[in-house]
Amino acid sequence: MSNCCCPPVVFGTGASAPPDPPCLSTDADNGLSYGTDGCLYASAAPALAGDPCNAAQHGADGLLVPRTELEGVAPGGSTSTERSVDVDIAHTPGCPDTWTIGARLTSASGVAVREPCEWIDVSDGNAHTVLTADLPEAGTYWLDANLRHQIDSDGAGGMIFMYGGFFDATQGAHVSESTTLIEHVRPDVYSHSTTSLSYVYTVAEPTTVELRVVTSGTAGPPAQAQIGCDGNGRSRLSWTKVAD
Repeated sequence: MSNCCCPPVVFGTGASAPPDPPCLSTDADNGLSYGTDGCLYASAAPALAGDPCNAAQHGADGLLVPRTELEGVAPGGSTSTERSVDVDIAHTPGCPDTWTIGARLTSASGVAVREPCEWIDVSDGNAHTVLTADLPEAGTYWLDANLRHQIDSDGAGGMIFMYGGFFDATQGAHVSESTTLIEHVRPDVYSHSTTSLSYVYTVAEPTTVELRVVTSGTAGPPAQAQIGCDGNGRSRLSWTKVAD
């Protein structure tokens, strides 16, 4: 028989006939085949695997293999109150491309102190706001306070108790689990010290948290009950975001 290749090649039998057409390798990467006219055929567009994970495709002018560009969150070392972890991406072009990915803990945090440095009277049995913290976004926070306090139970006739706890001013609700006994003294005793109070608190929006203190007595108010500041230290409230 004859085909339409140029120049024509005739295949047949007999001593004077050309040999049979060459065989084709069945290797998976062989792009050659026989066309409908019997000629060897090299496809201009190689077959693409139908696997859904295959990103290669035929473009208008050839084979297209999409590339991926990575972008970091708050790159370059900047700190943001919108997240607890910042992600940096560094790209080094070449063959192969090199992508370096790093993450840094950049938790939002803050601290509030009593200004000016003075003592606040909390002896009347009412709840007094002594420190305030503004939590900037939704998340879980570690609240930690140091309270400088002094109590004088002279003439009180009974035990004096000072309590502290957090109040969610945004929700208008006391955080009951945070209540802590700051100090208690017997009658006719003067106490001057510092007490720590901490709590893990989760909020769903930007929130103002107040640290409130109340003093009560078993037989009447104390001669003196104060929270504040002096040359030995200040009352302060710090907060750190620990989870988104």
